This record gives sequence, C-alpha cells and structure tokens, in this order.
Amino acid sequence: MILQQPIEKYLKNTSTLATLAFLLFLFCLSFDSYADRSKKALKLLAEGELAKVEALLTKDLEKDSSNFATYYVLSKLHIAKGFHQFSVDQSLDYLRQSKLLFDHEESKVKSKKAKIGIDEASMRLQKHKVDSLAFAQALVKNTIAAYDHFLILYYDAEQIPVATSLRNELAYELATNANSWQAYEYFMLTYPTSDQYADAKAKYERLIFEDKTKSQNLKEYRRFLVEFPDTPYRNVAEKAILEIATVSNHPDEYLAYLREFPYSVWRPLVYNLIYLADREFFGSKYFALTFRQGPE
Repeated sequence: MILQQPIEKYLKNTSTLATLAFLLFLFCLSFDSYADRSKKALKLLAEGELAKVEALLTKDLEKDSSNFATYYVLSKLHIAKGFHQFSVDQSLDYLRQSKLLFDHEESKVKSKKAKIGIDEASMRLQKHKVDSLAFAQALVKNTIAAYDHFLILYYDAEQIPVATSLRNELAYELATNANSWQAYEYFMLTYPTSDQYADAKAKYERLIFEDKTKSQNLKEYRRFLVEFPDTPYRNVAEKAILEIATVSNHPDEYLAYLREFPYSVWRPLVYNLIYLADREFFGSKYFALTFRQGPE
C-alpha cells in the first residue's frame, strides 16, 4: 500500500505527459500539413485546376489570414488565364499584401516557403508580370483615364515613364484639337512637367492675346496689359496702343504715351516721331523746348 500510491501517481503523470506529447504531435502534423497547402495550391494552379485552388485558398484564409504564401498564390490565381474573377488590379493587391506580410515574417518561415518557390525573388518576378499585364491593358484602351489608372495604382512600375509620356501625348492632342487658350491652360495646369508644356504655353499666350484684343481697340489693349503684365506680346500690344493713341500725330500724344509706358521698347521710335511731328506742327521749336538735350 505504501508503494502503490507513488506508482499510481507516476503512472498518472506518465499518462498526462503522453497525452500532451500526442497532442503536440498532432498539432505539428496539422501545421506541417497546413504549411504544405501552399505547395499543393501551386501544383493545382500549374495543372489548371483553378476552382480547386480558389477553394483551397479560401479555406486557408479562414484559418490564417497572415500567411504571406496564401496571398502570393492568390495573386497568381487572379491573373491565371480562364479564371472567372480575372483581375490584374486584384492580383496586385494580393501581391502587395503578401510582400507586406513577408517583410515581417520570421526567417525560418521564409526559408521554409522558399523551398516551394515562394520568396522575395519570386515576388519580384510576379510584380513584373502584373505590371506588364496592367500596362498592356492601358495600351489597348489607349485613353487618358486608362493611363492615369495605371500611373496611380502601379506607381512603382518600370513602365511609369512611358505611360506618362503616352498619357501626355493624348492630353496634348486633345488640347490641340480644341485649339483654345482655355484648353492649353488646362493642359499646362494639369501636366506641368510634360514635354509639350513649352509648346502649349506658346500657343496659349498667342491665343489669349488674340482673344482678349480681338476688337483691336485702345481699351482692350490696355486692359490686356494690366491683366497679363508678363505677356510675351507686350511689345505687340504697346505698338498697337502707340499707333491708335497717336493717330493725330501730335507731339502731346507721343508724350502721353511715354508717360504711360516709360520703359517701352518703342521709346526711341517715339522720340523720333515727336521730332518729326514737332517739325510738322511747330517747325521743330516744340521739340527743342521740351527736350533740351535732344532726342535719345
């Protein structure tokens, strides 16, 4: 009786340890089986069993939504030919989720997944494939909206410079077809770094000058210079004002012009015109009194 209790206690403890060991074995077996599901999914995907892959991955996500391998295979599934939910954008979304989880995963888990072909290199390859497919879709549509979609969603794709250039060409074509200063202004505001910016600006400046001064009267030319003081057509506008404002060819009109535009490029010409007008009206006496040092 004295020895029986320790023996029973020992057997009881041994039984408990054995149970725990068996449960741990089952857990490890289950984990290994689950870990191999990504490999099975890739195999089914290669065989074209898309429905089975989808069902398998759906169950995997229900059990563990933090497995980067599951999202990687989902990315491949969504660009698989014949998949009923084919979507390049969705593929990109899954791939980015996979990469995010991968970057925070333990090294031993990464090493295990690398053995079935899921690692950083395979993710880069998948990214290149997804980007290429998305760019091909944009090329087929060949619209500003399609290129904008690609540029926004696939911001880190290697095709970004080409997509930007193609988008800008289409936008500039629209502005050219409209051929209005408003269209060119919109283009410049929307695409300030485009290759066509300088051409658009030149056409904008010309068209807005022509539109704002289409009546070719003194009031419009003066108002235009007030609204657009840095216009490249300042000299043209000032010359038009000179011709209109001095129609009587009287020295006082030229003097008024110089007061209004003291730094005009036409200033030397105005002095000469004053001299000629003075000679016509006053026999050169007026000019001598007004400009004692002579015309510049």
